[in-house]
Amino acid sequence: MPRPTESEFGEEPWETAEWRAANVAANRLLPRIFPELEAAYEREIVGTGSEDWSEDDGPHVVYSLVFYDFLESVLRTEPEDSELFVRTVGFLRFLMDNPDPDYVNLAQVGIGEFLEGMDLPPYAFRALPRGLLPHEWRTE
Repeated sequence: MPRPTESEFGEEPWETAEWRAANVAANRLLPRIFPELEAAYEREIVGTGSEDWSEDDGPHVVYSLVFYDFLESVLRTEPEDSELFVRTVGFLRFLMDNPDPDYVNLAQVGIGEFLEGMDLPPYAFRALPRGLLPHEWRTE
C-alpha cells in the first residue's frame, strides 16, 4: 500500500499554529513565574545560543533545559517556608490541577519522572502534589 503524501495526510498536530502557540504559552510560564530563570530561558531558548531550540518546541524539552536543575536545587536546599520553595510547589500544583491534560502530562511525565527516586528532604516530598510522582499514578 503506498504511503500517503503530505497533502493527503495533512499536518501533524505538532506542526499546527495552535499547537505551537500552546507550547509557547506553557514555556513562557517559566520566566513569568520564576524571574530567576529569565537569563537561562533567554540563553537556552530565545537567545543567540539557542540554535537547537525555540519557544515553540515542546515544553518537555524546554523545561528539561531550563527548569529541572533549578527545581532540584530549590527542593534540596530551600527551607519549606521560604517564598521560593512555596512558589515552586505552588507552580507544580498549578500544573497538576490544570484542566488542560497537556499540563498534567508535563508535570507527571516530565517533572515527576525527573524527581522520582531523587534524594530530597522529607519535607520536600511531603509538599509535592499527590499524583506527581510515577509511583503514585493509578493504573486501571
